[in-house]
Formats: sequence, structure tokens, C-alpha cells
Amino acid sequence: MAKVEAFVRDGVAAGATLAVCCPTGRDLSVGVALAVLCLYADDEGRRTAAPNAAISKAFIRQRLSWIMTAFPAASPSRATLQSVNAFLFSPRAPPPSNAMPATPLGQTFASLSTPAAAAPWTLVRTLTSTLPTTPSGTFAGTAIFTPREPTAPGYAAEYLYAEEGTLRTDAGLEFAARRRYAWRYREGEGKEGVTVWFVKDDDAASVDYLFLDMEFEGDAGGGGLRAKGRHPCGEDVYDATFVFGGEGGAGMVVTYVVKGPRKDYVSETRYSR
Repeated sequence: MAKVEAFVRDGVAAGATLAVCCPTGRDLSVGVALAVLCLYADDEGRRTAAPNAAISKAFIRQRLSWIMTAFPAASPSRATLQSVNAFLFSPRAPPPSNAMPATPLGQTFASLSTPAAAAPWTLVRTLTSTLPTTPSGTFAGTAIFTPREPTAPGYAAEYLYAEEGTLRTDAGLEFAARRRYAWRYREGEGKEGVTVWFVKDDDAASVDYLFLDMEFEGDAGGGGLRAKGRHPCGEDVYDATFVFGGEGGAGMVVTYVVKGPRKDYVSETRYSR
């Protein structure tokens, strides 16, 4: 149940639709839905950013009545309801604090955060290729940086980055596309930095291997920061440039120049919110 709470808290944006399923659709899924409604719904059933603090047995019965009215076939077992009650009345781990040191890089990393109740980043990516094997086009979509506890020693903070949207090629084709990475922040004088990691395909959350280690070059103008990184991939090389903020803005621009025997393109992504 703790994993369910963390998933709803960190991974379900405000206004999103959440489907809860189980083998029968009447027992375990009802218990999960009840816990979610008790923790993250107000008296009108709207999503709340923070979990409800005042939960009583009467409060739980009220939320259960919502489910039974909307879905009369629901039949949660006594064991399921007891488990929900035990969880709701037990101490729970606090969410990741995501507290950052007051350094320019620490505050910049903190500004990327997309808590569940916040609007996601909007992104537009332009792909310009000189080879027919890699299409040119435009990708438009959204991205979130979900804070979570660091999954490796030596890091003070971590995000699970997820983007999804539609790629429209210059030839008129359209594809749904998505990608995920883990962004990690390390603090400390002389070692402060940000790394980006691939995540495993099978669960899209567990960290796999390093994509790049950002080398920060300083002020990008207007209070922003600039960084670069390089990722060799076989015979191909990805040279990356990151501009965070700058010119008084709160956005981000990420540019990849990709060169190799089978790749020759530039990818520029602009983030805003």
C-alpha cells in the first residue's frame, strides 16, 4: 500500500485519470481506491496536493460509501478493509523533501521538480537531419521530473524524468513517442554536479547505466546556468548542451549534436511552463 501512495503522490498529475484494477474488480481494487480517496481527495472528490491529515473511521466510511454508490457491485472483503484501515492509521514515511543547498546549481536542480499537483513542462523538440535514415521533424509533448529518494549512494536528490508526445516528420508521418531517464544531483564543494542515466526498459524506473555527466560552464546570462556533456554510443557521439534559465526565463534548452557513420543530426528541445 505504501507503494500505491508513493505512485499517486509522485506520479499522477492533477486532473489525470487513474484506473485501479484487480482480478475481480470488486475486492482489492476497491481497497486501493478507498485508500487513494482517503489520502488524496477533498470532500468534492477533487485531487489534493498533500495527503489528508484528519482521517477517522467515519471519514473512511464516507469515502467507501462513494465507491459503493458509484459501483454497487463492489464487495471488499473484511480482510481488505482491515488492511486499508491499518495502513491509513499507521505512521507513513514522509515524501522526499527535495531540499537543496542554496547554490546556483542546487537551486536550478530544485526548480526542475514537477510534483504531482503541478502542471508538467511543455516541450517542443526540433530534429534536423542530413541523412534519410534519421527523419527530420518536430516533437511536441510534455515532461515531468518526479522527485524520489536517491537510488544510489553519493547523491542528494534524484528525479525520474518522463516525457511523452507526438513526433511529426517533415514527410508527414506521425508517431507517438516517450522516453525516461533518471536525473541525479550530487552536492559538496568540488564535486557538485548533475548526471543523467538511462532507465531499464522492463520497468521504466530502475536505473540502468550512465548517459552523461554534465560539466557546468557557469553563467548563461540573465541568471541562468550552462552545461555540456558527451555520450559515446558505439561509433556515434552525442555532444549535449544544456541552458537552464537565462535571460530572466525559467525554461530550459537542451541541444544534442549527433555525429557518426549512420547519424548526423541536431536535436534542440525547448522546455517551458
